[in-house]
Parts: sequence; C-alpha cells; structure tokens
Amino acid sequence: SKEFIPKVVKYQLVENTNNNDPTASNDDASAGFTEEVMPTLPPVSEVAGCAMEPEEFEKDDDANHHIDYVTATSNLRASCYAIPIADRIRTKRIAGSIIPAMVTTTAFVTGMVGIELTKFLAGNKTLEDYRDIFVNIAVNMFTLSEPQAAMSTTWKNEDTGNSVTWSIWDRIDMNEGRDVTLEELVDILEKKYELDIFMISLTDGKMLYNQFAKKPEKMKKTIADIVTTMGPLPESNDHFALLVTGSYGEEDPEVPTCLLYTSPSPRDS
Repeated sequence: SKEFIPKVVKYQLVENTNNNDPTASNDDASAGFTEEVMPTLPPVSEVAGCAMEPEEFEKDDDANHHIDYVTATSNLRASCYAIPIADRIRTKRIAGSIIPAMVTTTAFVTGMVGIELTKFLAGNKTLEDYRDIFVNIAVNMFTLSEPQAAMSTTWKNEDTGNSVTWSIWDRIDMNEGRDVTLEELVDILEKKYELDIFMISLTDGKMLYNQFAKKPEKMKKTIADIVTTMGPLPESNDHFALLVTGSYGEEDPEVPTCLLYTSPSPRDS
C-alpha cells in the first residue's frame, strides 16, 4: 500500500504580513533547527535520571549564562507568535528593570500590611481605624480610604422574633473546654443559635450528622471518636472545622464555618 503523506497547508494568520520580515515566518528557521540541532541532542535514555535544581537568577554574571538562557527562550516564544525578538543587551535591560520594580512594590505593600496588623494587635476594633491603600509608585501616588464593611445578610426568626447577621468573614466559635458528643453539639447549635440542624460535616465533606439518618449509638460518641473512624486526626486536633446546614425559623441561612474546640480556645486565653 502507498505510504500516507499528510498535505502541508500554510495559513496567513496576520493580515498585511511583510514577507521580508524575518519574524513573520519561521518555517525555514524551524526546519534548519530540526535538521541541524536535533541530531546533536542526547537520547532520552541518557537524561532520564537527571534532576533539575533551582538556580538563583543573577543577570550581571555572564559566566552563569542566565541572560543567554532568558534571551534564547524568550526569543523562541517570540518567534512562535510573530513577536519581534530582542537581542541579549535588550533582554538584560528588561530583566534588570523588572527586579527592582518587584522588590520596591513588595516592600511597600508588606510595610502597609504591617501597619494594619499593628493596629489590630493594639486592639483597634472599629472599622474606621483601618485604611485601604491604593498606590502607584510609577507616578508617586498614594490614596488612603476607609474600608467598607463586608457584605452581610440578616435572617429573622419569626417564631422567636430574633435575628442573626452573618458575612463571609464570620465564624461560630464553640468551646465547652472539652470534646463534646455529637448529641451535645446538635443540642448547642439548636438551643444557643436557634438552628434546626439538617447536616453537619467536616470541611473535606465527611458526614458527621444527618437529621434524616440519625444513629443513636453515633449520637453518644464524641466528635474526635467519630472523626477517628473516618481517618487519622489532623495534626492540630485541638479543634474541628465544621460545615453546618439548617434552618433559622422559616429561613435557610448560610451558616458560617463552626470551629469546635476540644480545649480552651486561643481567643479565651
């Protein structure tokens, strides 16, 4: 049978392409690379066991060939997308301007975050004590403004007349100073937070409680004992993060993540 040879079709992807521009078409260069360079590469079997080690970038040491490597790889990508290539000097100048910009911006942002954290550690509780900061170092512009409160939703319990307001930053801390049973956990959530609990699970999806499939023997076990039957306890097993679903009166609120402490909470110390 006759050997199948695929037909080669070339498409012009860029309008008004100048055929004299060496960056516009790279078919000849690619063919030359394949014919000349590929045969010089070692076989896969010789490099299969090689491991890559991280290298700290240093643009001013020509002996490490870092700029040579960046020039070669960036120009390969440029050639693939008809982007004008850059010589070694231009590549070195671009690389040299990126690093100071990153260091300067990172240092500034880190300092501003440190100031806001200092306010928090000093006990500032009101939102007006903090600041949002916008900075553009290129034009030396700094803008400070009072942050907006996180969006929150209020649910009202028509049966009791009470209401709860939660945002995505809220969480429910539960600390009885010990590991509680599943029955006690459900009882606390229902009495203290007026929730009719449907399901309780760990954040990885492992189910602890299902209102429609309650097992009396499981209700008497502690949370740690139940979690142990599902796999090893986490390293920081002084608390468990729980996802709770339930109703609040006639409403179905998005209940925040519950942190159940099995020892005194850090907030209580």
